[in-house]
Amino acid sequence: MKKLVEKLIKEEYQGWSNRMTWGVALIIDNNQGMYRAVKDEVGEIFARDKGDYDTAELTLQLEEFIKNYVDELVTPTLDRNENEMVPQLLNTALGEVDFLEIAKAHIEEEQTERGNTDIE
Repeated sequence: MKKLVEKLIKEEYQGWSNRMTWGVALIIDNNQGMYRAVKDEVGEIFARDKGDYDTAELTLQLEEFIKNYVDELVTPTLDRNENEMVPQLLNTALGEVDFLEIAKAHIEEEQTERGNTDIE
């Protein structure tokens, strides 16, 4: 069982660094409300950037937003669950999510839409 868990956590999956990252990215991209929230935040980040387009900084800002957003969504589930196994498993899985990778994908998408693909 331990090897299966390690494989799920460490092995690349569907072009993402691991299955947990893929899962969160998939949910964000396929849930209209979540996708819109992330896209709106990307727009706000770019607006605050004032044309400097420091990709690393933009990505870090979005990573923080996505982490907090996911945390806000799962906290009620963790708080109301009386079975201690569910929060433990959820926290472990979310600990393996590469939020920076998800943020980078959304920043790159925005740059492409804006025609700024050569931004570093």
